Amino acid sequence: MNVPKVARSDKLAGPADLWALLSKVTELVRAAMRTPEDLSVLTGRAAGEIGQGLNLERCAVLLFSEDGASLSVNAEYSRSQKSAHLGKSYHLGLRSEFTKLLRDGRPLPLQDILSHEGSQLGEFVGDTKSGAVIAFPLIGPKGPIGCLTMHAAPGADSSYFCDQMIEACEGLAQQVALFVEVCQALRTLNREAVFFSEAGSACLIVNRETLAVLSANASASLLLTGSSASLTNVSLSDLLAPKALVVEAINRAASEDSAKSVSDLAVSAGKSDGATVSLLAYPIHDPKSNGQHVAVIVHQQKQITSTSKTTGAQEDFGQMEAGQASLSKQLTWERWMRQIVCRVHSSLDRDSIMQSVVDSLGRALSVSRCMIVRTESVTSPIVTHEYAEPDVSPLGLGRTGQFPARTASHFKTRVKAVGDIVAERPNLQISDEELEWFLDNGFSSIAGAPISHHGHIYGVVVAISCGAPRKWLPNELDMLEVAAAEAAIALENSQAFMQVKDQLFNMNLLGNLTQQLTNTLEMASRTNRPESLEDKGRSETGGPPLSFRELEVLKLIASGLANREIAQRLFLTESTVELHASRIRKKLKLKSRTALVKYACDNDLV
Repeated sequence: MNVPKVARSDKLAGPADLWALLSKVTELVRAAMRTPEDLSVLTGRAAGEIGQGLNLERCAVLLFSEDGASLSVNAEYSRSQKSAHLGKSYHLGLRSEFTKLLRDGRPLPLQDILSHEGSQLGEFVGDTKSGAVIAFPLIGPKGPIGCLTMHAAPGADSSYFCDQMIEACEGLAQQVALFVEVCQALRTLNREAVFFSEAGSACLIVNRETLAVLSANASASLLLTGSSASLTNVSLSDLLAPKALVVEAINRAASEDSAKSVSDLAVSAGKSDGATVSLLAYPIHDPKSNGQHVAVIVHQQKQITSTSKTTGAQEDFGQMEAGQASLSKQLTWERWMRQIVCRVHSSLDRDSIMQSVVDSLGRALSVSRCMIVRTESVTSPIVTHEYAEPDVSPLGLGRTGQFPARTASHFKTRVKAVGDIVAERPNLQISDEELEWFLDNGFSSIAGAPISHHGHIYGVVVAISCGAPRKWLPNELDMLEVAAAEAAIALENSQAFMQVKDQLFNMNLLGNLTQQLTNTLEMASRTNRPESLEDKGRSETGGPPLSFRELEVLKLIASGLANREIAQRLFLTESTVELHASRIRKKLKLKSRTALVKYACDNDLV
């Protein structure tokens, strides 16, 4: 049942009521500092106190999500019915006009703003059976964190909120924003406390600038001092040495937004046994600390005797170098693979594709030879493209050199490697002539892969190593297989391109033949006239007649065609067309191409 507006206005809060309400909300902030509670519980109490104290229909606390793109209802008070929006989230967008207005920190009439913007928050306002709705921004240190919405009684307009009430509500919104910030900060500190209490490693919170320890768990005190003494306000540089490495790890962790590790630091306080520790520093994203706090985890390394310290350090250094070398090699393989794929697909010419494959694989695999072998030959496989080391002259096999058929057949179905040709001859089942061919050329190891795509085999790519037998690595075989597969795709694209090119050429040729036939028939029809073309080809001054070919060229010149187009029509070269044009000008005693056009028009040649 609607309540008359006059009845509502009689119950408006006076100055004393507003002051008492502000005191109650302020007490909630103090209570949150003394005994931390859940944020939704405290905001629910605040919304209830404000709604009842101001005789509102509804009062809700909405907080921004982490990405700032939506508002969720954290707490809500409803006078006449049960809250139906608690926990709901309303998407605004990062560039919402409502979000921009909240940053100004002034009260916003939601009904007027959202009617023009059309965001999801309009559903929250439209679902409530309220009159005027005002949103008071909740401003934190970094900007708006949400808003406090106050819904007047049904039928009330914006004049319901007088200037005195709006000033009081702004103070209430400031107090709500304060205890929201307090609850969030206490929740962060509580997580840190749980982490410290449950962590088995030595954990500390350190100030980035002063290196002073702000908090530390018992494990840190025991490791760094040998006792349970407090480390608060003790400089980390006094506990660990050398100081330069400690400062570097702390500063880099705080500035680069990632964990930084430093090893072989000596404990210099409270212990004299020369213990060695590793330090791992993490940045802490806390708005209140402004990025000045860093979390530090200290791990004690295994104690070793003085005689084995050097050996252990060398082993650790060797393992570190081996890991770095493995990572560097993996990155090198990936870089080679990208280069090979890009080069193979950079051309539609068949020969360019084949040559780029053997050149790229030859350099990447550091082999003596790399060949493309066509296996569809009737007699024996033929080498079509070849790569040779810069310091070794190529075999010169070219397009006529043959490759052992039985050896090539091993690579037609899958990638395969042979580390020692002589030792693995029984598995290869090669003849004496093929073995002699390998030995004469100095080949000791061979690996190959099929160039096939969608069941069509274009050939095989073969990498050959000379000298000592070679153990082919899995990465090398993967590179060989991928390069062969990409080459097959590129060859298929090249073949499709050539087919389209041939079709266009045939269409152009057919068009030219049709045009030539048309011209011939037209010229033949004109010969039936009483006055022949040759007679018309004479100049007005009685010059010599033009030949049939010269008349064709003159007619096409008068039609506005260029020399290249005339050459295509008559299946001549451009130089021949220019020669005909020169002879025509000489016979007709004309000096320009324009004069030729005028002459042809005057004598009915076009």
